Amino acid sequence: MPDGLIQGPGIITGWCIALLLLLLGSRNLSNDEIPKISLLTAVFFLTSLFPIQVPGGPKTHLLLNGLIGVILGQRAVLAIAPALFLQSLLFAHGGFLSLGLNICVMTIPALFISHFAKIIQKPLLQGKPTIQLSVCFSIIITSIFAAISGILMLVWQFKYDEKSEILNHVFLYIASPISLFGFTIGSMIATWVLFKSRNGMLFALGFFIGLLGVLFTILLHTTTMLICAVPNLEPIIFITCMIHLPLAIIEGLAVGIMLCYLGKVKPELLNLIGYKAIETSTISQIKPL
Repeated sequence: MPDGLIQGPGIITGWCIALLLLLLGSRNLSNDEIPKISLLTAVFFLTSLFPIQVPGGPKTHLLLNGLIGVILGQRAVLAIAPALFLQSLLFAHGGFLSLGLNICVMTIPALFISHFAKIIQKPLLQGKPTIQLSVCFSIIITSIFAAISGILMLVWQFKYDEKSEILNHVFLYIASPISLFGFTIGSMIATWVLFKSRNGMLFALGFFIGLLGVLFTILLHTTTMLICAVPNLEPIIFITCMIHLPLAIIEGLAVGIMLCYLGKVKPELLNLIGYKAIETSTISQIKPL
């Protein structure tokens, strides 16, 4: 969110919440945690320098706030805030007045996903095969709906003038029997492939973390803009929301790959958030095909 679009009360509220998050995130901070936080600050900052071309829209970039929240927990704000400040200072991404709100929009989803990942990791990674398949299938079909809906809304904005027309046509397309059948079959195939692969469930967990991080950030960003932005920005807010829906799939793939990599080379990072069954024991015992 750049400066000039946010009204005064929104700026003040954003900074108050951001300062509270920074205060809570820095409580009982040990020196051993600083290198890890610094590393993820650099990762979060550098991802903004690699643009991604969204089909039918402008360029965007990975967020990775979900991954940061999973690894750092309550310390996530200590990695996100400095990176956002450097983005504003060096590349004019966002603004200094709206920096507080930007910190909140990126950090709150990270904190939410940090706790949610601990809940979902048990049935997905340690549950019975039927439970694993059900959870994985739900993740994949949700991601397909999000990606297809975002791409259709992004493309059809040039075809329909009214937003209500776009949403109605997207809903009719998504809810059609042919679409539902295709989405279901595709999700079932992808779920079976992941289930049979060596680190498929760990990849699915990472995919869900990345997907949910983007979707929750979109929701919070859109709500914040609707409440705090200057009037008559609804078309811009709508387009911004649509641009990032397909990004959820790209982010999910990236985080899934990263989580699998961390599970092999740095499993202690996963131990911090409760991945005790797969990290060092299960993964090391599985022999390559």
